[in-house]
Amino acid sequence: MRQDARRDAWLTAGALALGVLLGRWSLDPLGSVTPGLAWSPVLFALAGLCAGLVLLVPPTPARALALIGVLASGAGLAHARLGEAPRDHLSRLVAASDPAEPATLVRLRGTVLDAPRARRATPGTLDERLTRFRPATPAFTLDADTLVRADAAVRISGSVRVYASGADDLRAGDRVEVLGLLSGIRPAMNPGAPDALAWARQAGRAGTLRTRAQTIEILAEEGDRLLHP
Repeated sequence: MRQDARRDAWLTAGALALGVLLGRWSLDPLGSVTPGLAWSPVLFALAGLCAGLVLLVPPTPARALALIGVLASGAGLAHARLGEAPRDHLSRLVAASDPAEPATLVRLRGTVLDAPRARRATPGTLDERLTRFRPATPAFTLDADTLVRADAAVRISGSVRVYASGADDLRAGDRVEVLGLLSGIRPAMNPGAPDALAWARQAGRAGTLRTRAQTIEILAEEGDRLLHP
């Protein structure tokens, strides 16, 4: 009996891990978020169907159905986490998640999450040599909540990494309006390279925004959040 329970536990863990891998591999290699394809509800429904059938069939097929349900749950979790964005997410409203698309000029409002800082190059690398000729641009994370269009302001969600020289006066908690070029995050291009796109999806980041300090308007400074419109 104990060996059967141990075997079932290993099979369940293996089915969950396999489901997560299948959900990850099913994503578009370019990393584009397609609003019309939300597979997680289908996969979760399949898992629920399997759970219900387990109560109606003999033990041997019930075990197989349970493993299929666990596998479907793992695939649904991975796809929902990495391949599907909320309806109001910035990556859905602006076609900037596909690296093949040109950068899009957008005007965003949101809250600064961290003070601007430049990434320090690792000593002894090519980046360190390049920064001697072109210093790294300071960047900060903007938690965007509004996309300002010519006709209206649209409520959104998602964050962007804003690169802007001369924005040293910004502080975490400041509410700002930024005009800049929004571009998507490229997936890993070489085998074994860190997958920045997968990390960005899990963090809810829509892309990167490049601008100048002159195009950043502080709407409310840290401590004045009650003044927000």
